[in-house]
Amino acid sequence: MEEIRIIAIDDEEAITHAIQTNLSDYNIVVFNDPEAALEELIRTPYQIIIIDEIMPKLRGIGLLSKTREACRHPFIAIMLSAYIDKELSQKAINSDLIDYMLDKPIKFALLKDKINICVGKIKREQEENSRIERIKNENEQLTRDIKSFKEFIYTCEDQTMVVCAPSIKKIVGQLDKFAKSNESCLIQGETGTGKEKIAYLLHQKSGRSGKSYVKVNCAAIPESLFESEMFGHEAGAYTGASKMKIGKFEMADNGTLFLDEIGDLPLSQQSKILCALEDGEISRIGGTKPIKINVRIVCATNTDLLKMAEEGKFRKDLYYRINVLQIFVPPLRERVEDIPVLSRYFLMEISNKEGGVEKNLTEEALEYLKNLAFPGNIRELKNLIHRAYHFHEREQITEKDIKMLVNNSRSQETEPIENKIPPVESLFEKNLPLREFKDFVERLYIASQLKKHQDNKTETAQALKIDPANFFRKLKKLRLTSYKS
Repeated sequence: MEEIRIIAIDDEEAITHAIQTNLSDYNIVVFNDPEAALEELIRTPYQIIIIDEIMPKLRGIGLLSKTREACRHPFIAIMLSAYIDKELSQKAINSDLIDYMLDKPIKFALLKDKINICVGKIKREQEENSRIERIKNENEQLTRDIKSFKEFIYTCEDQTMVVCAPSIKKIVGQLDKFAKSNESCLIQGETGTGKEKIAYLLHQKSGRSGKSYVKVNCAAIPESLFESEMFGHEAGAYTGASKMKIGKFEMADNGTLFLDEIGDLPLSQQSKILCALEDGEISRIGGTKPIKINVRIVCATNTDLLKMAEEGKFRKDLYYRINVLQIFVPPLRERVEDIPVLSRYFLMEISNKEGGVEKNLTEEALEYLKNLAFPGNIRELKNLIHRAYHFHEREQITEKDIKMLVNNSRSQETEPIENKIPPVESLFEKNLPLREFKDFVERLYIASQLKKHQDNKTETAQALKIDPANFFRKLKKLRLTSYKS
């Protein structure tokens, strides 16, 4: 990852010395001559510029303007001034010349907070750019391999989607239209249908594609930490809050905030999310001033939110606020024409990733796959194809090979959990460690509760009086995906 470089420019040596001393933890250089600093900025990319406004030879605004014209690389500018002209500074901010304006004399605690926010933003952008570049390279290789069915591949930036069924072609059309809007969008569909990919495609096709894309799994955040995670907190806001923290809304400013599993959003927190969306501003915990935000909200759920709202489990006003634009992703069983194309795509994908022998599926195998139900949808199909690639060394994967994998998997899924765990009494004779014994019994009991609540994990967590996020972690630890597993 590229190292973050900071340059500080002020004609007073005492000030640049103080800045360098107080920001010694960072890679920082200082200049007292603005013209020499401009030459350095043109020659060397800096991610953060701290600059005085009033200087001889060249004012701060002028230097930044020349730097923007001469340099292609992006940077964040923090202007320092003892005589802030509010009208001039607002114009500079609106024209993207500066990002922050701070008073002199410098309050170094405030300057450090701004630097930390800038560093966090730059690192996230670097990670995102690195991820996009890596995926682009993988997709370029994959695109070269899939010329035989190129017309079924839809690519946008670093994302690739198989488009064959009319229902998926309709979604692509919706993406083209909805990308031009800033309205909230609700994506509905069963687990494993590709809702997250569609949310990211919507972001990439929009005018916000160069900005942050922040994903939040609403089911994975403990209710007690939800407000801090979403809105952030000031230093000292509560015990343990030693540093200021920005929340997900601020991270996504000018970009897209993706709220996955929105149906699992705690009812007690829904009003706060609604207020943030309605007012276009948030307040950090312990903060005294509201912070304006410009965020597009995209939500995804595998539950019937309207039914939940009618049952009092989800706020109706929030439902209508997030459901301005709607995309429904059909299950795989309703678009079987996608299965052969997806299967070939996943096979080529794993072959490229592993750098191994290219393999293919026989027509009989593809026809057999089309007749499977796939309750786990695309995710289940992908896992099955990947297993087939690893389990069978031959270049041809046959119908018999797929059947064997499916039968093995289903025999495990359909066998009751009670048959997989020995009777508790028999465990007494095994001299098991206490932790292992507890895991056996806990797994058996939770599986019985999942069965009672028809595998609804949120309801099961509520019945067991466990925080949903903690419950999901416990399921992962015990390797329980359903009462049948």
